[in-house]
Amino acid sequence: MGAVSARDWIFQINDGSGNYLEITKIQTWDLDKGANNEEADAGSNDSDGVYEGFVMQRGATMQLDALHDMVAGVVAPGQARVEAMSGDIAVGAASLTMFRWRHISEALWRVWTCYVMAGGRGGGHNDLGSWTHTFTKSGPETTAAV
Repeated sequence: MGAVSARDWIFQINDGSGNYLEITKIQTWDLDKGANNEEADAGSNDSDGVYEGFVMQRGATMQLDALHDMVAGVVAPGQARVEAMSGDIAVGAASLTMFRWRHISEALWRVWTCYVMAGGRGGGHNDLGSWTHTFTKSGPETTAAV
């Protein structure tokens, strides 16, 4: 198997009615499968100074860094939905949405129930506007056919 291009991944967010919108203009992405993991120390005097433990909780986050995608003052639909889900009114159960991604060669989507947190947005004098959001998995990852 050869190297996999980072640009050949597709990221989508549920629009709230069961349809998915592509999140456009992605420049970099980072999957952190160690985020929100919790461990329990199972060591005791019987452990003779050797660590013993268990993973009690597994979590994950996905950070997407993109160019802000706007035409004639209107934000691209996928980015607009992400922004809505990371806004001030999306709290409690209403903060959860569905997010999925896959490589273009794969026949299955990876699907998360998650919440979204807005990151930085900005740029310099000669830069294009940046757009960053982090998706935090809530519950188990599932899959769905393409």
